[in-house]
Amino acid sequence: MRRFFALVLAMALALACSACGGGDDRARTEVFFTQAQEAASISLEAELTALSGEKILEYTLSCGYTDHEAQVCVLSPESLAGITAAVSGQELELSYQDAALETQLLTEDGIAPVSVLPLMLLAMETGHLDRLGKGDWEGEDCITAELLVEDSLTVALWLEEESLTPRYGELWENGSRTAWWTVTAWELVPGTEPGT
Repeated sequence: MRRFFALVLAMALALACSACGGGDDRARTEVFFTQAQEAASISLEAELTALSGEKILEYTLSCGYTDHEAQVCVLSPESLAGITAAVSGQELELSYQDAALETQLLTEDGIAPVSVLPLMLLAMETGHLDRLGKGDWEGEDCITAELLVEDSLTVALWLEEESLTPRYGELWENGSRTAWWTVTAWELVPGTEPGT
């Protein structure tokens, strides 16, 4: 009889944990975001689509992120390939002025297309984790995370369930999607622990 009650109690605890809304997923995701914050460097590539007024802008971008500063390089379209931008916070500085990179702002808060990937990384570091759920991206099981960057700005991320590697993201302002991207390459180099 005692064994029966122990089994019932264990099953009840398992059900309670499974119904609590992914507490383990939240803890893992928060640890991953902390690792991103403490990383020595992060590098990624992404296919970005952005809306600027009635224009649809499409880029392939690479982004290197170290010490809270980003270097973004345009890989395509070919007419803009090689143009780089340094992004620190929301400050944008183009390295080459001889070609016209689309610097129209996507949001009222002054986010330009080349600032979107650094904003994603900033959201992972300092954003408020508002919602966590489950989803899939192109057949992969994912954890979905909504991060509040500011009152009007939200970054939504699809993280591969096991590794938590970012697969897809969206930038929303005041309920409207202004940019979305597919991450095609991702590397996080852990920071050195104090005293090592």
